[in-house]
Amino acid sequence: MKTLPLFLLLIVFSATSKNNINELVCNAHTNVEAKKKCYSDFDISVPEGALEPKNMRKVTPQNNSEQALSLKNTSKPQRYIGMAVDKAAMLFDVKPNVVNNIIFDNYDFHVLLESSDGIFVSFVQILFKKYKNCSTQKPVPAGFLYEKLDINVRNLVLLKERNPSFYFASYLDPLNNVKTSAYCVSNNDFFVVTFVRNAN
Repeated sequence: MKTLPLFLLLIVFSATSKNNINELVCNAHTNVEAKKKCYSDFDISVPEGALEPKNMRKVTPQNNSEQALSLKNTSKPQRYIGMAVDKAAMLFDVKPNVVNNIIFDNYDFHVLLESSDGIFVSFVQILFKKYKNCSTQKPVPAGFLYEKLDINVRNLVLLKERNPSFYFASYLDPLNNVKTSAYCVSNNDFFVVTFVRNAN
């Protein structure tokens, strides 16, 4: 059996995740009328309870400097793998915790940089705070999530997708020799993307 070329796999994956991506876009709205219009524009049925006050997230917008720092620090997070913890801490303008890990929170993301040896970053986790209510049974919108991290999924090699018990997409970043995965933490929770050095 022949293996489909990567670009065909990506087209198939893109088609299956289109509705998920559109729903994520609509869920980001905090104004009821804007949210309704978004669902209408994408011809998506409004999910039950989506317009209830508890699901209309009200967040304090970032000022320009906070937004710039957010974009700078979360752009291509695979670059932190192998970086000295002290240097990464300076870039995030935070102090490492007692076990020499870095935790950074802003309007968009919860970022964790772990160090297995206390010297260099060995694992990066990015939690998408603005995009909740994911499902472990539905394909993750990997292209959308990686785009938010300034990564073009077409530059990654698809390793595996698993369904239905725990849905995630795993890729290899060949340029940086890093494995990365995009997945749903648990039903009705947040999307997460992780990075770790490729051991193979």
